[in-house]
Amino acid sequence: FLALTLTIVIEWGKMKAATWAVRIPFFQGWGSLGVSPANTFIFLGLLSVAAATFTMSIYNSTKGGEQLAQMLSHEKNASVFTPDTKGLDDQISSTQNSIANAPMQKWKGKMYYQDKGSVRAHSKSMESLVRQREQTIATQRADYERNLAIQSSQANFASKLVMASGGWIELLQALLILLRVACEKNLDGRTAPLPQSQKNRSERMQADSAIAYAESERKIGFNVDRDGNVRRAEEENTVTQLPRSVSQVIEEPPAMTAEEALRWFETDLRREPSNLQNKHANQTTVINRIHNKLGKAESYLDRCPDNSLPAPAANRFRNYLEQELFKVVEYPKANTIIQLINQKSNDAA
Repeated sequence: FLALTLTIVIEWGKMKAATWAVRIPFFQGWGSLGVSPANTFIFLGLLSVAAATFTMSIYNSTKGGEQLAQMLSHEKNASVFTPDTKGLDDQISSTQNSIANAPMQKWKGKMYYQDKGSVRAHSKSMESLVRQREQTIATQRADYERNLAIQSSQANFASKLVMASGGWIELLQALLILLRVACEKNLDGRTAPLPQSQKNRSERMQADSAIAYAESERKIGFNVDRDGNVRRAEEENTVTQLPRSVSQVIEEPPAMTAEEALRWFETDLRREPSNLQNKHANQTTVINRIHNKLGKAESYLDRCPDNSLPAPAANRFRNYLEQELFKVVEYPKANTIIQLINQKSNDAA
């Protein structure tokens, strides 16, 4: 139970904590670490858990694997040295019996063998058998030690191989975690824009130029909450728009007509809903991006004079929002932006 629990904890820390830690710089950038103490603490905490569990796993996979291989080899091959001298022992026992059972007689209070020659022959044979037994034991002992040395060498090689394999596997896991997060980032589609026609690219560049111009010239009376949603600020609490906040267009963008601006907002919004079906994308992040883009459109509409929007463009943009976008994404100010479109449209109806 303890072994399984420790394994689960180590592998969870390696795969989950390490993956979460690597995702932060990939998806949020290194600059996000210093935005708040919480961001820094979360990243350092995940990194510490990943480092601790990786250290434990590396030790278990290398030193632990080496010791386990040696232990299993010892348990498999361990044996007690037992010399095989049964034949010599039988001969020695028979000779001893012959000497012990030799005929004897008593004369003048002493016991004498009747066949002294036979006894002397048996005694010499006994000495020879004992020497042979000692030599046999020494030879078998040398063979036993030699086999032990071979087995020990093989066990050491196997344990070193296990240790090296464990180390390379840990390195492979670390590389696979990096590759996995890189693939997630690529699939998420944040780095490269979707393929567009030359006309759409030109419109996007013009709109970006207009937004940058407006941000550099004015202070924006909007705040952005932690989820990226735009809310109207009180007059006394107006703040300068931050670089990472939702871009606000204060007046009609230079080099773009109102119809072109609405078409650009619609094109920009249409890129996002499909990401909600992408299992590799973070749905909260996608929704926040949609809210930010709707905030841009709302700010633009709010600054437009009444009856200044061409009716076809305004109707098309309103229909897209009501019939498509707001059916898949909830927006707190959905009614507000629709009212602004109706108010600014020059449609007499």
